[in-house]
Amino acid sequence: MEYAQHPLLPAVLQALREAVLVVDPQGQLLLVNRACRRLLGYRDDDRLEGALADLLLLVDENSREPISLPLERLDDSDWLRHINDSAVILRRNGSEFPFELTVSPVQHAGVSGWLLTVKDLFQTRSLADTIHFQRSHDSLTGLVNRAEFESRLQDALLQSVHDGSTHALCYLDLDQFKVVNDTCGHIAGDELLRQLTDLFRSATGDNDVLARIGGDEFAVLLWQRSLAEATTWAEQLRERVSQFPFSWGDKSFSVSISVGVAPLFGAGQNWATVLGQADAACYHAKDLGGNQVRVYSDDDVQLAQRHTEMQWVSRIVQALQQDRFQLWAQRIAPVLPGNGGGHQEILVRMVDVDGSLIPPGMFLPAAERFNLVLMLDRWVVGRTLDWMAQRQKKNQPPIRCAINLSGASINQSLFHQFVADELQRSGVTPSLVCFEVTETAAIANLQSARAFIQQMKQLGCAFALDDFGAGMSSFAYLRNLPVDYLKIDGVFVKDLANNAMDYAMVRAINEVGKVMGMQTIAEFVENDAVLAKLREIGVDYAQGYGIARPAPLPPA
Repeated sequence: MEYAQHPLLPAVLQALREAVLVVDPQGQLLLVNRACRRLLGYRDDDRLEGALADLLLLVDENSREPISLPLERLDDSDWLRHINDSAVILRRNGSEFPFELTVSPVQHAGVSGWLLTVKDLFQTRSLADTIHFQRSHDSLTGLVNRAEFESRLQDALLQSVHDGSTHALCYLDLDQFKVVNDTCGHIAGDELLRQLTDLFRSATGDNDVLARIGGDEFAVLLWQRSLAEATTWAEQLRERVSQFPFSWGDKSFSVSISVGVAPLFGAGQNWATVLGQADAACYHAKDLGGNQVRVYSDDDVQLAQRHTEMQWVSRIVQALQQDRFQLWAQRIAPVLPGNGGGHQEILVRMVDVDGSLIPPGMFLPAAERFNLVLMLDRWVVGRTLDWMAQRQKKNQPPIRCAINLSGASINQSLFHQFVADELQRSGVTPSLVCFEVTETAAIANLQSARAFIQQMKQLGCAFALDDFGAGMSSFAYLRNLPVDYLKIDGVFVKDLANNAMDYAMVRAINEVGKVMGMQTIAEFVENDAVLAKLREIGVDYAQGYGIARPAPLPPA
């Protein structure tokens, strides 16, 4: 007996997990296996006969028009590729799924037909959609993130050039958000942001784009609104926020926002220009006391920028001259026993003239914008090495210290030499020094970063890549950066115990790091449940409020 005539052959086709159909040259059904019946919504014992086109109901995913299945095109690879990309299959109950259809001609003993295999792509596409959503949206609020907003802003500008339409951009910044965080903690601050997000959503139209572009900063692209209409909208939103009650425990807070408004008219503009204009108008509103709306104009913004610039320049320079910066530290602990001792990340705080602490989120952006970060990095490096040298002289237990560096510093050869000179001057054991730079800064200054890393490693220092995984091009660049530690971005860690996608991302980063001989550090570890998952994955170190909170560096 020839194998094609073997009595087991129909049973084999029925047992396949793949959805399979066999039709004759006229498109009449010869066999529909169990997997295909179930995929299309039929029972195993349903009698299926007749034409293929009556069983496989194809609809264009966008136009919703039916798509025919012409028998003469079943072996046309271009046609198959087109319907695989643009159509969905309707089930018996009316639900639908994206698919991949493959067709093979079959012929035996003068009898011919077609073998069709249908693959359900719903889960594959859902996973791709989920990954895209996580890349383009803020994890806390679910809003569009800064990168996606910038892209949509550019699309709006192109639309303005094309058809002359006008739009407007509003930049929103919460006033005194720090009070909530410092008084009640970050959980309360996160809840405030979520509640305000709901309020902002209720005020925006279907075509408007609402985004979270910073810690307590939001932006709204108002579609086809004039500058006057946008200003009115912003005033109404400001008023609604000022009447918004927020309570946490037994504490109540008044909430307000500063808003900057800028027009989008297309010609001569780009997204960075418009965003900068709205940002400047917003900070002008904050400088004037907050809870205000300001519209961008060249004269006012120039004055505001000049005032703000000189204010921050003088405050930071004065603080350096008067030694009003403080070193803080946060412990980085081994996840598994036997991983060796932990180490600590060095942090910096600015002390205001009245003795209050200014967190880095307040002064670091200004330091970077006005090129003062080089002076600040030098101060941190020098003071940290002095502290380590004093401990070393007193024979105290060694502690590895991780020092953050800006992209501007790693890009400057004079800074490279400064670090080498400071290491020699202090006499600190180089293996106890680890430098950290964010993935974004490293990629933006790839050649300089690589040169700096190699120079520091020759001196005996270690190197860590911070916020790893946030850039989405991480793995492509990683082979060019010979670092010792990967610090896994906290956006993937903080909800690790409850989010399967975050678990998969952390595991993937950890595995890649291990293959490349690197140790991994998870940021934003806030509870034992997350720590248990990290232990399960095999991450080496953990850092976050669940391990230790930042604290002033103790005397050496």
